[in-house]
Amino acid sequence: MSQSRCRLLGAVLAGGASRRYGRDKAHELVGGVSMLTRGVTVLRAVFDDVVVVADALPDSPVGVRVVPDLRANSGPLAGLEAALREARQVGCDGVFLLGCDLPLVTRSVVQSISDAWDGVDALVVPARGRTLAADPSSTEPDGFEPLCAVYGLGLLPLVEEHLERGELSLHALIDAAGTVVVAGIPDSEGGREPFLNVNTPEDRLEAERVLDRGRP
Repeated sequence: MSQSRCRLLGAVLAGGASRRYGRDKAHELVGGVSMLTRGVTVLRAVFDDVVVVADALPDSPVGVRVVPDLRANSGPLAGLEAALREARQVGCDGVFLLGCDLPLVTRSVVQSISDAWDGVDALVVPARGRTLAADPSSTEPDGFEPLCAVYGLGLLPLVEEHLERGELSLHALIDAAGTVVVAGIPDSEGGREPFLNVNTPEDRLEAERVLDRGRP
């Protein structure tokens, strides 16, 4: 059993308003499985304890406890705060935070990111890949993906400070964190980089196409 399996709480973030999608997207199907269930399943393959962070989710996957946000209308940063407090409560040293609207994230991606964690206060974020127009075979970093990342428990005071002053950006938190580890990641389903974010029904169809291309 890996060190990270014992010491990180897996947390699927499912508390968004889904305004761009038009309805609750957590229960929308990708590859015949809801995005929420996909996220829980992926994290359960790596971590012993997995929760769903949401304001209200009456039909969460069986056996998964729901951790409510502690601050209304404060976005993913409030979800991270709730997850970090839950991690402290259950004796974990950090959180692997996964947005439920990243349905192409696989176990190998989660494992690679968690393996890069040093077990202390640092956060670990993966670099998003961007194909270069001049050379489709190569990529360069295109920012970071904060909703598929490890956050050490020592970051909780900084998270609370940002929330209290109304700075709700996870990217701003990363900038302020000081120690940040950038993790390398393997290819995802269908040979594509895994951070396709499903914000619209069209994005969901694209995720379906990626999965179809990856099936034998």
